[in-house]
Amino acid sequence: MAPATSLYHEFLYESAKRVKEGDADVHVEGAPVCYHCSQTADKLLQCSGCRGIRYCSPACAKEAWKPHAVPGVPGFQPGHKTECAEMKECMKEGPEFKAILEQFPWGRCKCRGKFHLDLALALRDLYGKGPKYGWWVAETTDVEASSILYTAADWGKMLLSTKHFDEAAGWKLPADEIPWLNFQNRKMPSFPTTFHHNWTSYYEWRGLPLESPAALLLHWPLSIYRLLYLLKLVPDGPVMSERQKLLIYYVGAEKELDSLPVFGELALLLPNTDIEIVMFGPSLYDIVKKAKSRSLASREFVYEYRAPDECGSGSVRIRLHKKSALWDPVEDFSRVPMPDVIIGLDSGISSYPSWHNIVGVSRALSIPFGVTEFGRPSLDLDKTKIPMILFMLSQDDKFKAVVGVDKVDAMLKTLAVKPSNEINPFMCPAPPLARHCNIPANMNGLTSTITARPPIK
Repeated sequence: MAPATSLYHEFLYESAKRVKEGDADVHVEGAPVCYHCSQTADKLLQCSGCRGIRYCSPACAKEAWKPHAVPGVPGFQPGHKTECAEMKECMKEGPEFKAILEQFPWGRCKCRGKFHLDLALALRDLYGKGPKYGWWVAETTDVEASSILYTAADWGKMLLSTKHFDEAAGWKLPADEIPWLNFQNRKMPSFPTTFHHNWTSYYEWRGLPLESPAALLLHWPLSIYRLLYLLKLVPDGPVMSERQKLLIYYVGAEKELDSLPVFGELALLLPNTDIEIVMFGPSLYDIVKKAKSRSLASREFVYEYRAPDECGSGSVRIRLHKKSALWDPVEDFSRVPMPDVIIGLDSGISSYPSWHNIVGVSRALSIPFGVTEFGRPSLDLDKTKIPMILFMLSQDDKFKAVVGVDKVDAMLKTLAVKPSNEINPFMCPAPPLARHCNIPANMNGLTSTITARPPIK
């Protein structure tokens, strides 16, 4: 029997063939799923309050509205009644998310009224795994009846190779659709940089047609750039008079590990700056343990790039943290240098306890810290939980002993400081497949400044 992933791959490319032949009735997404019981149904009822949640029956809608027990989950779930108003506010951002997608001609290509990322990639022969697909590494899929389930992939396998793809082999796009970093015999982007914070303006600056799907990978480095901008770590002037160094701790790297050369884009955006990115994460830690001596993952720097002098001579080098899967700034307080800035993309601050010490140390030591999230509900939860995290850490004897009582006092003074959240204009334009709700959500969809840069005296 063929693996589920192979079946889905065949189905997707057959669907793409039909679309190219003019079939407007291609159906590629799985059946909708009830928000409460997770059962599939041909048609779902929509919550009349927020219009973002869907149910398979009036009975499920009624049961989900109030506090209820969920099999296998301790305690009671609070019920949709407590979140309906917030989700209604989230739905107001839908048009802006849609507008970001529909800047691109390929974003306006829909089947049965919906955009489907996997199909859009298959239409360009970019959906799949392995060297044939360059940096376009697809998620693992399981196909069961009418449903499509996304599961964890072996992110970072490209780093077991001995060298990166060159740009043509990595991007797998026509030459005029590639955001080249090797400018030999090619036109360089204007310097100093001249673009507004949106994809259309950025493409114009980079000389790309909007037909290019490059934004589907560039959202990783551009989201970092957006966070650095919001944290006031991007210089106001065109070029800094003295060469600068910027140490970034990048926590939770995963899907982006197979396309690290796209991070060279940051060298164009921060001229006269030497950027070192240290990446942390369970996926890369697993890869490091598997790596042979000549592989990329075994090198001190897994990727390096320097922009031409005509583009500001910025540089980027990426290091994988090889000693542990996660960064715990309390455990590593005196062993690892503190960064200039902490970044987490699609972070899940409130969902993972491993973020707690990072949040606390960033506030205690005033280390700028910014994250992105898929959607607004996660950021709303952060606003509630971060003060609780900080207070809990202030009572932790080990945290106080390592960080210092005076720094803990400084941290406590920030209890009332809420993260500043907004839509990310450099989000991944393509929405994920959402089968149980309509809440606007994209990879790197929103930004949040957890700890602002302290005022310069």
